Amino acid sequence: MRRRRRRLSSARHEAPKPRVRRHWSFEKFWHGPLPKVILIGVAIICLLVVFFRMSGNASINVVPTIQERGTVLVGVLRDEMPFSKVEDNGSATGFEAELASQIGQQVVNGPGVVYVPVTVKNALALLANKDVDFLVSRVGVTASLQDSYSVSSVYYQDPVMLMTKSSTRLDLSSAETKIGVIPNSTLKPMLTDYLTTMAYPALVVDVSSYPDATEALKNGKIDAFCAEQSVLTRYLTEGTLIQNIKIGQVDYAVASRKRERDLATLIEQALAQMHDSGALAPLYQKYNLSMPVTEAKN
Repeated sequence: MRRRRRRLSSARHEAPKPRVRRHWSFEKFWHGPLPKVILIGVAIICLLVVFFRMSGNASINVVPTIQERGTVLVGVLRDEMPFSKVEDNGSATGFEAELASQIGQQVVNGPGVVYVPVTVKNALALLANKDVDFLVSRVGVTASLQDSYSVSSVYYQDPVMLMTKSSTRLDLSSAETKIGVIPNSTLKPMLTDYLTTMAYPALVVDVSSYPDATEALKNGKIDAFCAEQSVLTRYLTEGTLIQNIKIGQVDYAVASRKRERDLATLIEQALAQMHDSGALAPLYQKYNLSMPVTEAKN
């Protein structure tokens, strides 16, 4: 048998070079270029954040524009007496309508007050979209409102009460008692807190609107309806009554856009002037409303 000769490779096999392990050093990394780049980037981002926050909160003077225009656009409720009612010809009556007129005349230095009819649901959206200059439309003061808008001193305090059938003996200590309330309002947490504080097991039921609530009350689907006293008075009919149970109260104030501080200042000055001069008292008496306990801001 022939033996196969192994061909010996002419190329020499070189021994692999030993790998050199590089030990990571924080000191070398820190004194290198990368940390400096990172720090500069972070500093730039921080400066940009501060800049945009400051520019976003910067005051805007709108009063000269309003006065040059000759009219001030005031949002008032379309049809919610005794607060306001806007007629088809643009005129308006009611406590808030007259209050808005007096404030607006001082802002525009004349009679150029234009009433813009709003609802409780769309008022703040119209204000944000600059469809109105300010609101006198039963705007309830809350922490979130104060974060987003300029809010005047309180001009009316509306007690939150319960309406029932005249024949109903309301028992909040019964877990079978159902109280209707509009869910997307400040009233639901107020009612829930009241029941929790008083340790009442009564059930809170959502209703979509005031008419739906009165219908549910009429049909026995709920035992009581929770709302502001001014609202309940409008829906009070024969066979219903407002219980002498105060759940809480809603404070109403004039709302304007946050950055338009010159307008907010003029609104507050107008309220303070009317308060100090005694011009507000006859207005409350005219519409059978009570003056708020809270004093006007100085």
